[in-house]
This record gives sequence, C-alpha cells and structure tokens, in this order.
Amino acid sequence: MRSIFTPASMLVPFHRLPSGYVGSLRLPLSEPATPRPAATLALLRMAERGMEVLLLQRSHRTRFIPGAYVFPGGRVDQKDGAPDLFERLDGPSPEAADARLEIRGTSPPGLAFWVAALRETFEETGVLLASGSAGYRFAPRDERNDLGRLRVALHQGAMDFRTVVDTVGSKLAGRKISYIGHWVTPVQERQRYDARFFAAELPESCPVFPDGEEMLEAIWVTPSEALSLNREGTLPMVFPTLVTLEALMPFETPADALRELGGRKIPRLLPLVEESGNGVLFTPRITPPA
Repeated sequence: MRSIFTPASMLVPFHRLPSGYVGSLRLPLSEPATPRPAATLALLRMAERGMEVLLLQRSHRTRFIPGAYVFPGGRVDQKDGAPDLFERLDGPSPEAADARLEIRGTSPPGLAFWVAALRETFEETGVLLASGSAGYRFAPRDERNDLGRLRVALHQGAMDFRTVVDTVGSKLAGRKISYIGHWVTPVQERQRYDARFFAAELPESCPVFPDGEEMLEAIWVTPSEALSLNREGTLPMVFPTLVTLEALMPFETPADALRELGGRKIPRLLPLVEESGNGVLFTPRITPPA
C-alpha cells in the first residue's frame, strides 16, 4: 500500500461554487447532522484527446449542492448491505472490502459501498457495470428496451437492485472498481454524508443517459478542462470533486489512474470551511471513523 494522500488547503472563489452553497454554510443546524454513508463512482474513459471523466449536473431543485457538477453516486441503502446481493459481485471478498475501507464502528459492511456505487451509477447514468466480455450494459431511462424497463422500475422503487441483477443475468463488476477517496461533508451543512469515492473505466463507445430528475446533464471532459471551466465559473463544483480531478490530472490513461490511485492508503477527510474574502477556504483534516 502506497503512502497516505492528504490534499492541501484550497481557497475557492464564490463563482466556482454551486449557487446557494455559501448560504447553506451560513445557516448551520444547532447540532451538526450525522453523516450518512454514501458512495460515489468516477467514470473514466480513453478518448482521442486523452483521458476523460464523466461529470453530471445536479438539478437545481435538489436539496444537496443544487446545480453542482458531480460524479454519479448517492446514499448507501440498507438493502445494499444484504449478503445475498454481495454474491452477485465478482469481487472483492467481504473481508477484502472491509480491510480496504478500514470498516469500523457502525459503518455498513465494505461491500455495501461497492453495491451502492454500482446501483446509483445505473440509476443516474443508465450504465450497469457487469462482468462478461463487454463489461457494461446501458439503458435510457425509459421503457424502450428490457434494461430501460428495469432502470425505471428500480428508480420508482417497484424493483430492488438484486432483482435487476438477477434479471440481467450477469454478475456486477466489483473487481473493476478502485477505491480512491473518503470524504465527510463539512459540519456546517444540513445534509451530510460519509462518502467513499471509487473509480472505474468505461469504453469510449458506452453512451450515458442522465436520469433527467436528479441529474440533468452529462459531460465528458478531461480533468484539466473540467478544472479550467470551474475556474471560469462554468462548472460549479465542491471541494472533494475538485481535489479528485486534480488527483486525476497527471495520468494519461484510466488504467494508470486506477492502478496508482487505487493503491494509495486512503484517509477519512473532513474539510474545515470558512469564508475568506471572496471565497471559501477548505482545509482538509484527517478524522477517525465515527
């Protein structure tokens, strides 16, 4: 395991942050909210101009960081931790997942985060990372094909993820996912998450279909382009997304990024935030598991 990675402090001007983000920091609860387990999956692909990453724009109607450009992901559901669902993964083992995520205390089992990352990615993008020769399936969020119908049913709560996987008939491609980050939402925010960040590679030919409700737009950009557009104020993002993009910048291919970032020791980082001039100063601090 390579040495621990701790990002430096960053002053982010207001125009680079999601609309309303600063206002939410100014109205904290009397007692900080308890962070809820969550999982995020950065999808990478190799294109002619180099390695690209998928960013989704959150709806302006969502309660958590509306309008922000993010990676697919969301909260870990209780069903994500079902042992029979773990059997639908092609790896890692439950023991290896717990060890890699350093699971302690009241956290869900490690594999629940793998499942949540795959499930949320399918719901939000229509891409199902599965084992087999193709390594993925895709579906628009409508009923034009069988997988599309499964996606609609899952999104509406009419079907659980285990049934989706069983109907598809392929195991989930857990081995293709690399664990690359662990972030906790700042204490000032009303909705807080204890989020595990993962990454995986897609072929350039794989289409992406945002769900149209929580996620409105999908764009493929190089990490450097995404950061440049953020500096211009075109792609508002929050600190963990910016740090992840910076971490991806040095790599020429998804394979290089997954191998290097997936081999790092991952700290649990809680950003301390404060307004400073015309921006917000983010200072990451390593914090023990709850």
